Amino acid sequence: MNARRKTAAPTWLLPLIVMLLITYALMHLFSGERGLFRWHQLQQEVGRLKQENAMLAKEIDDLENNIGRIESATPDMDYIDEHLRKNYPYAKPNEKILMLVNPAPKNPPPEK
Repeated sequence: MNARRKTAAPTWLLPLIVMLLITYALMHLFSGERGLFRWHQLQQEVGRLKQENAMLAKEIDDLENNIGRIESATPDMDYIDEHLRKNYPYAKPNEKILMLVNPAPKNPPPEK
């Protein structure tokens, strides 16, 4: 009888395979496009974008309010006058426009 003998696997082979599988799983858990590090980065970006969205929504509300003040049945003439004077060189015929410039300081601070 020519029976083949079954050789037993070395005792170190199973722990090695288990360690390799655990290492592989941990590597993919933390790195890559779907890992925890990427998830954390995306969560930070979501927070930043929510803040930016809230800021832009407030700006839109302010602009819509300003448009309402101008386009209403009774426009706010004080607001229109203030806006023109602030953003454009607008003056009434009997007014003068003075441009104020910050002068250089008389005694500059001493250099160290």
